[in-house]
Amino acid sequence: MTAIFGALVAREKTKPRLAEWQTAALSTISSLVDGRTKFDAQSPRAAELGAWLQANRAPAANHLPPRLETLPSLGCKTFSWNGNLVSVICFQRADGGLIHLVIANASATSNRAINGEPEFVQRGDWVMVTWREGDKVCMLALEGSRDQLRSYLL
Repeated sequence: MTAIFGALVAREKTKPRLAEWQTAALSTISSLVDGRTKFDAQSPRAAELGAWLQANRAPAANHLPPRLETLPSLGCKTFSWNGNLVSVICFQRADGGLIHLVIANASATSNRAINGEPEFVQRGDWVMVTWREGDKVCMLALEGSRDQLRSYLL
C-alpha cells in the first residue's frame, strides 16, 4: 500500500503544471468567455489583431498554427503579468467552440524551461498546449479534449 501511494505521489509531481503566467492567462480567457471583461480590439481577421498588438507593444505571434489561420478571430486582450504584457487572441472554431492563443515574451514567462516539444496540460475542462517559438512562448487553450487541441497543431 505504501509503495502504491509513493508511486501516485511521484506521478503527481511529474505531471506538467501551469506556470503562474498560464494561470493568469486562463483566468483572463475565462473572464472573456463569460463576459466579465471585454476585448481590447475586435476583428474577424487575426492579422488585424496581430497588427493592433504590435502597434500597442504587446507580444504578437511570429506565425499562427496553420489551422488557426483558417478560423475567424473574435478579438484580442492584453493583460499585465509581473509587469509584462501578455496577449490573448480568441478564435471561433468550426464546431462553434472557442480556441484561444496566448502569446508572451519568453524572457518574461518564468524560470520554467519550455523546450521545443509542445507541453500539454489539463485543468478541469480546459486543455492547453505550450511551446516556444523564437523569443515568444505560445499557449493554445480550449475547453475540450487533448485530441481536439492536438488537431490545431498539425
